[in-house]
Amino acid sequence: MPAPEPARQSCQSDVQPPRQSDDPGCLCDHGAAARGLSKWAATVGFDVSTPVGTGDILLHGDWSYRSSYNADTTNSQYTQIGGYGVVNASVGYRFNSSWEVDAFVRNLFDENYVTALTVQTGNSGLILGQTGDPRLVGVTLRVRR
Repeated sequence: MPAPEPARQSCQSDVQPPRQSDDPGCLCDHGAAARGLSKWAATVGFDVSTPVGTGDILLHGDWSYRSSYNADTTNSQYTQIGGYGVVNASVGYRFNSSWEVDAFVRNLFDENYVTALTVQTGNSGLILGQTGDPRLVGVTLRVRR
């Protein structure tokens, strides 16, 4: 099976703007990959429940991956976001189907990654960015009625 083609932008104009333009409204980049879309994305996960005593031991794990992409409509080299993968996991115990307790870790390997970059309009040279969440460890208690 051939690899899927990445999403592409299309427009009506034959005029090509400069590649580093800071005016998102003027761009018409024929054949360029659509902004904000990775060529590849994948998610793999599992959930396991095993009876132990009067309840169940619960195991969960998942991994999400996103390949590199350009985050801004200007297609600037400064808004290229590198690919990243994030792993989450949890282990818990469900007591008699009425309540459960889980210990969880989000971003298990404390991956440092950027989720958004935007070029400020005008000639300020400012690029705004948002990072992904750092590792988070916690406990959840659920009561079912």
